Amino acid sequence: RSTRIEWEALRFTPEESAAFLRQARAECQGGALLIGVDLIKTVHVLEAAYDDALGVMSPSKLHSNLAAGLPVLYIGPEGSNVDEAITRFGAGCSLREGDSDGAVAAIHQLRTDPTARRRAREAFEAAYCDAATLPAFDRVLEG
Repeated sequence: RSTRIEWEALRFTPEESAAFLRQARAECQGGALLIGVDLIKTVHVLEAAYDDALGVMSPSKLHSNLAAGLPVLYIGPEGSNVDEAITRFGAGCSLREGDSDGAVAAIHQLRTDPTARRRAREAFEAAYCDAATLPAFDRVLEG
């Protein structure tokens, strides 16, 4: 398994994309689905952007969703900080690359779980709001 594949989130052929979106539309039934799309980046760019060497890096999309009380559907490597946050707080679903059936099931589960939004917001308050994160930055800056 190459490093490039490990960093890719979810890659579908055009036909698989259409099938996934049709399934997601049927599952959402009047609800909403937010899909983030980005350009393909090299492994070096991704590693530099998400290097967690100091223990204070986390993607802002994770924080934004949790702050808004939106559970997160993460598709990426196991053991990343997003995967660990979702697992630790039960703030969404964490899947591996290529699991389109799992993604559809997760959308349905998150959409129908009455406590998912509360758990997402609680995760933000516990670990990602300014009161929780600024002391970590202070420790890094103070050396």
